[in-house]
Amino acid sequence: MDFHVEESTNYTRDGKYKEAIDSARIALKIDGTNVKAKMAMARANYASGTFDIAQKFSEDVLTADPSNADAKSLLSAISLRRAFFAGGNNPAERNQTVANALKAAAENYSSISKAAADSTPLTTDPKSIDVHLNAHRYAAVAALLRTNWEKNIDNPVLTNRFVYALTMGGRLEEASRTLSTVKRYGSPDAYTFALNSIVTQMRGDTAGSEAAEKEVILEDPSGNTTKYTQLYLALNRGNFASMTGYIADLEKSNPNSIGVNFYRSATQFLSGNYNNATEPAQNALLADPSNTTILVERGYQILQGVFAQSLTGNDLNNQVGLAMAYFEAALAANPSSIEGLTAVSTAHMVKGDSAKALSFARAAVGAAPEYAGAHFVLAGALRLSQVDALKQGNNAQATAFRDQTEEALRTAGIHDSRLKGRFAPGAEQAWIYLYRNGRLPLMPLPPVDSF
Repeated sequence: MDFHVEESTNYTRDGKYKEAIDSARIALKIDGTNVKAKMAMARANYASGTFDIAQKFSEDVLTADPSNADAKSLLSAISLRRAFFAGGNNPAERNQTVANALKAAAENYSSISKAAADSTPLTTDPKSIDVHLNAHRYAAVAALLRTNWEKNIDNPVLTNRFVYALTMGGRLEEASRTLSTVKRYGSPDAYTFALNSIVTQMRGDTAGSEAAEKEVILEDPSGNTTKYTQLYLALNRGNFASMTGYIADLEKSNPNSIGVNFYRSATQFLSGNYNNATEPAQNALLADPSNTTILVERGYQILQGVFAQSLTGNDLNNQVGLAMAYFEAALAANPSSIEGLTAVSTAHMVKGDSAKALSFARAAVGAAPEYAGAHFVLAGALRLSQVDALKQGNNAQATAFRDQTEEALRTAGIHDSRLKGRFAPGAEQAWIYLYRNGRLPLMPLPPVDSF
């Protein structure tokens, strides 16, 4: 039986799908309950484009082995394929199909990393920390390392993970303070300088970020850390012309990687090549259907159509609904995702739903009180709520919303100096900031060994 399973696997790899299915069928005739044989049949049918049969056998595997990572991964891929090619004449039905498929893919795939984290005690062992970081458990990692990172200030393997967790969790002020201490008293390496340049840029200090970027290049002139850092900074600073060269450089060492596809999609989109942005985004999601940064990126690309085409009525609702499918999938993967929460709030602002926009904006601020984007979006949601209160004749509530708007804008300016003096944003202004300046970095985890 094992011979036929291996034969099926090899046939699938070589693109001989009929032979792969035949070999898997023989294996199942020998042992109809064998999980490996069912997975071989599922993979062969998926590769041949017969998704219904692939789904059936994957689900059979999960019935027998609920934690089977291969079956969950394949089901995620099947769901994504359905999302990418959903059509029909009814946009609302299409959006629901896409939303269900994206959510299923995100939940299936993220359950693998969550199960790994649940079964791995969180300790100061870098491998343990990385398991929890992969499961988006930034607050838990930060809480663990907050109590002892200064005792290990000469160990960049731990200090980098602490700052990474703070950054991805939106604790940018604390990240900045920690980096200052590490630079002065610790042993910073290229990844430390990379985080410093990113955090400094996110807080609006481009000159300081550029100085830190030079230190990254000096420490690791041709490494992946430098390549990812340069791509993120170019995107945040609006230096889009530089990105094509940076992507080509990254692709030499990371061909067809998530990072290459993500940044290629963003670059194509920002260049106005909207159709060319789709395929690399899909490839990135097929590699990691639970990646919140990629899901939100694709949702924002779709949401931009509302502004570019000045959509109204049903057209607006349908476009927002499709974008929302990606945003909600991000929250399915990580319910406390800062990017997901601010994106959903912005989408509700587009639709004029002040109550929902305000609810998600406040959730974003609660999840990341030091993230400027959350406060900026909150200001927009509060302003929309103020307008609605005035329409309803509730002047006292409108005054309260006005005061809260001013406080949200003040706080946003503290956390990103580029937002000082800004007015409360409308939906499009919120989208522009979040898409250009409010991004979290797409970076590989810190290396286990220092540079």
